[in-house]
Amino acid sequence: MDAESGEEEDGELNPSIFVQVAAGDSCSFALTETGLVYGWGTFRDSKGDERFGYEADGRMITKQDKPSLIRGVQDITQLACGVGHVLALDTSGNIWGWGNNEQNQLGRRLFGRDQDSLILHQIRVCRNNAKYIASGEYHSFAIDKKDNVWGWGLNSFGEAGDPGTAGTNSAVLPYPMKIRTLAGKGSPASMAALTIPLP
Repeated sequence: MDAESGEEEDGELNPSIFVQVAAGDSCSFALTETGLVYGWGTFRDSKGDERFGYEADGRMITKQDKPSLIRGVQDITQLACGVGHVLALDTSGNIWGWGNNEQNQLGRRLFGRDQDSLILHQIRVCRNNAKYIASGEYHSFAIDKKDNVWGWGLNSFGEAGDPGTAGTNSAVLPYPMKIRTLAGKGSPASMAALTIPLP
């Protein structure tokens, strides 16, 4: 994910009003009232490798020590983080994702240049008609404007919403799938119920 230190090249976070923060295991993101996203920290994979994004010249950023403007994403209305991935919903109902994709939590298979999950990509889900997003540790959700719920990512215990593929440690939904049992029943409250673990 491309990142730079603020909207001006001053190395400091420029004055902004923030309306949301979202945090993963080792990464954090903040959303401004103008729809920009700042991020800091790192994404750690299952091998312990740390990567956050890229400088404008292509150099790898392993750890981002202070909030940095995420380039390439704008008009954002909501953020959601898993352990090592982030989703961003824009005003047009598009969902963008980047970070770790080892459990398909970004909803796409990676080929060629697309193998790099740090590069911002649009997640093809509910015909770009999303109104809400949520995330568990290694899985993701979206609600479309017809109140259908979509899930993808790790599904070992059915956490992504598909009991038919659950049952093994490696069970995943490799791309967004409509959760039939929740068709037409999606709301932000239902997302909270799906993603907040029980005590």
